[in-house]
Amino acid sequence: MPCNYLISVKPYFAVPLVEGTKPVEIRKVFGGQPGDSFILYSSTPQRLVLGELRIDVVRKLPVVDTWDLYGRATLLSEAELYQYAGNRTSLVAIEVSSPVRWPRPVPLSELRSIHNIEPAQSYRRIHSDVAERLRKSGTERVRHVDVGASL
Repeated sequence: MPCNYLISVKPYFAVPLVEGTKPVEIRKVFGGQPGDSFILYSSTPQRLVLGELRIDVVRKLPVVDTWDLYGRATLLSEAELYQYAGNRTSLVAIEVSSPVRWPRPVPLSELRSIHNIEPAQSYRRIHSDVAERLRKSGTERVRHVDVGASL
């Protein structure tokens, strides 16, 4: 059965991921598999869950191969990729597809108070019922109340 991961990403990378213009996410470690899904948390300063993506391919690669295969699709320069890798000899490339930007981003305060979730620094696996509640929160239309109508 597919798993759900709440993944924390800097806004610079989160928005292109959920808009479908960034097809790959690079991580130092990742335990997910093709068919799993990312629920995308855009970290500070946004602090919002923006939507979700499907994981298509997970590859552990030498850093040099990561750059050769994915290059600018990572939205990093070559120097930034090597700096991110640090002393590691390999990185994990996660190819994603089927981005869905939720109509209502879910704020961090709601993650904590209603869903009892704290985003991890990198990622965390979440139960399917929690993922469904988050999807529901993010896809519900915001109800606008006409305050003047009740006066």
